[in-house]
Amino acid sequence: MKSPTIDRIRLIRMAGLLWLIIGLALVTVALYWYRTSPDALLLGAVIGLIFGPMLDRLTVSRMAALNVERIRRLLPGDARLPLIEVQSRRTYPIILLMIIMGAVLRRSPIPREYLAPGYLVMGIALILASRVYFRARLDSPQAD
Repeated sequence: MKSPTIDRIRLIRMAGLLWLIIGLALVTVALYWYRTSPDALLLGAVIGLIFGPMLDRLTVSRMAALNVERIRRLLPGDARLPLIEVQSRRTYPIILLMIIMGAVLRRSPIPREYLAPGYLVMGIALILASRVYFRARLDSPQAD
């Protein structure tokens, strides 16, 4: 079966949308876990608002920028790209590992209030990094 294809700019937009949705989902899960512990919410929010942008700046936005450049270099001109190229093929095992780790942590005896700050940090970092994808379509003639 042949993989569906998409033009370069839509692929970049889709990658940004994917990162944004996953980030929002992580933040939503973390906030849901805090519903039983409103006192922990303040500390978790502070941790998320401090370390989320730090993680974004140090790694996640850089990864997003590398992914945008990778998509730009895949094929010249107006060529359509396979949908699977939304992320580098070598990042799919990392994504799978992160999903498995999340599932294991959620099923562990660790209280949700302790897991929530990590979800907030990663969620905020992904939300912020999604801007790299959305800006790419505006400031780069290569992406259009």
